[in-house]
Amino acid sequence: QNAGVHGVMCDIWWGLVEQQPKKYDFSFYRSMAEAAQRQGLEIEFVMSFHKCGGNVGDNVYIPLPKWILSHAHKAGLSSVFYTDRWGFSNDEYISGAADTTPLVDGRSPVEMYADFMQAFVDNFLDLFHIVISKVQIGLGPAGELRYPSFPLSKWCYPGAGSFQCYDRSMREGWEKHCRNELKKSVWAHKMPDDGGYNADPQNNHFWSSEIHSDYGKAFMSWYSNALIQHGERVLKRASSIFAPLGVEISGKIAGLHWLYKTSHHGAECAAGYYNTNNQDCYSNIARMLRSCGATFDFTCMEIKTGRDDCPPYYSDPEALVWQAKRAAEGNGIKLAGENAL
Repeated sequence: QNAGVHGVMCDIWWGLVEQQPKKYDFSFYRSMAEAAQRQGLEIEFVMSFHKCGGNVGDNVYIPLPKWILSHAHKAGLSSVFYTDRWGFSNDEYISGAADTTPLVDGRSPVEMYADFMQAFVDNFLDLFHIVISKVQIGLGPAGELRYPSFPLSKWCYPGAGSFQCYDRSMREGWEKHCRNELKKSVWAHKMPDDGGYNADPQNNHFWSSEIHSDYGKAFMSWYSNALIQHGERVLKRASSIFAPLGVEISGKIAGLHWLYKTSHHGAECAAGYYNTNNQDCYSNIARMLRSCGATFDFTCMEIKTGRDDCPPYYSDPEALVWQAKRAAEGNGIKLAGENAL
């Protein structure tokens, strides 16, 4: 408080609170909120529906609920989690393409998230606008609205990462889109060859050329829109729960600053941010956030341009932050910020 701090943030981990379906234990977080109240501090809780472990700064391991993992192993990992072209299924977060698919006891992931958020409200209702005035809604790995395109176990900076479109629901979604919307059945089983998590984009056919073709544009539009639609599904449910209480919600967007100065914007595109071919994914995301009454929370606010602006990094975080700022302002929504590291 002497330094001007008026509040703190805290993750509420799904894997800790809901260890059995629809049985919630918020007692630790309740104690934390009451401690903040005694100190005259606000607290912004994060609905963390992802795994802790495997991202930068993760020094503890908190997996998704065991009953989710058990179902995934029985049903097949690629029926639940995002999967890459080599068959690696990432258990950081449930695939957004499976949002409305019943998984356990007839509940879909979006219903699970909504039940969790309602249970949170029921346990903390007396502290809203006293200690709690804002809630961030987790939307993907590290809580960010993105695909897990650069897991630390497979990726190193400044790789573009790899597309996460090989799980059952994503494959079915692309095939249906090709046949019904694009009228291009020939593309239904064609996925982009990005060369791998750490391939040199300048020497990869998709990144250097095909992304700008009719196929590349069609794929990227679908891939990015699928991500934004996932964010909308979750945030609409969150808004229906928190808006009547006057509690502000936000969604976190990743600041993927490397390869920003290239024509392909590979790091962004692999994560689902279609920011090439005259597309502005941040404006599209901001439009979705506005429709859900959510704040645009952007990362990498502390990184300056200059250190890695040369090959092979092509980094420009200041320009990226400026683009996100314009997107939020252009859509009339609040912009919040976090450090990337």
